[in-house]
Amino acid sequence: MPRLNLAALELKVPPVLQVAITAGLITISPASNLAFPHQPLWSTLAIACAIVGFVIAISGVRQFRQHQTTVNPLAPEQASLLVTSAIYRYTRNPMYLGMLIALLGWSAWWLQPLGVIISLLFMLYMTRFQILPEERALAAQFGPQFSAYTQQTRRWF
Repeated sequence: MPRLNLAALELKVPPVLQVAITAGLITISPASNLAFPHQPLWSTLAIACAIVGFVIAISGVRQFRQHQTTVNPLAPEQASLLVTSAIYRYTRNPMYLGMLIALLGWSAWWLQPLGVIISLLFMLYMTRFQILPEERALAAQFGPQFSAYTQQTRRWF
């Protein structure tokens, strides 16, 4: 039986496209209004998550731009600097964390309890096929500096 080469999926699908696919899955998944009764609270929560997620993701992008390093998630080896300041003191992946929070908000907006599970699957996918390959590239490029950073700052939260 041939083995699947999962490494072939690493760094192939842009994270923004992954978010769009995940949001689509959340939107079309069956709703259960018993789990999320329709209340203004859910709309407020959804909007708050969208805003918080957007602010976190954009602050990560802004730090990369401010430090003049690549934002291209498909080519982490092009990083010219290891950014560890501002939002990067709290999470190594603020752009992806922001996307995850926004997806959770999308789940609340559509009253989709299954969306929480789909969002967590997005997190697992991102870790395996985006973050771990990025970390290997950064470890190769920045060595002990990146290793020290990973000891001080969590991957997601």
